[in-house]
Amino acid sequence: IYAQPDYGAVCSGYFGLLLLGGAVMASGIVVSALTTSQTVAYLVTTFIWLTVSLATKVLPSMVPTGLADFIFAIDPDLRTGAFSIGLIDTSGIVYFLSIIVVMIVAAIFAIDLTRRPPKQLSKVYVAVISLIAILIAINDLALNERFRIRLDATGSRAYTLSSQTTQFIDALDAPWSIVVLLDEASSDRSVVRQIDEVL
Repeated sequence: IYAQPDYGAVCSGYFGLLLLGGAVMASGIVVSALTTSQTVAYLVTTFIWLTVSLATKVLPSMVPTGLADFIFAIDPDLRTGAFSIGLIDTSGIVYFLSIIVVMIVAAIFAIDLTRRPPKQLSKVYVAVISLIAILIAINDLALNERFRIRLDATGSRAYTLSSQTTQFIDALDAPWSIVVLLDEASSDRSVVRQIDEVL
């Protein structure tokens, strides 16, 4: 009534929140399968996600560049950030769905461990490690720009180049580059993020 919200950005934000919530709940199910106390399961799950969130912000500055890129890519806040501004990124969807799949499979194995004889555990470990390796490879492909798709859900198409700009860029002879001079300290963070996403 009192404003004109961008429903595309709102729905995109809720979709990202749904994916993050699914990943947190799936990891909570694994912890719950490994413990008998619901309170302990809640606290351990919360601790895990807070640790991952904080570690992915601190560690990249302390490790070599190749490892820093990997750590930076697993930041859950970075993955939900795109959804919250109205940008649906397939790499974020793959990231959260892969966490959900791995955690659900790990929960099944954790419950099954109580029923299996100890000599069959090596097969379970090999299966879990193989699944994690496959999902890491899928996430690596999802981050590749050739396979990555970003859908602009905003009503104003704030993260999409106009057709005239796209035609102009296509008509340019290679090599070319775009340089944007912007004082990030005095600019609005949403504007800086929007420019970065469009580029």
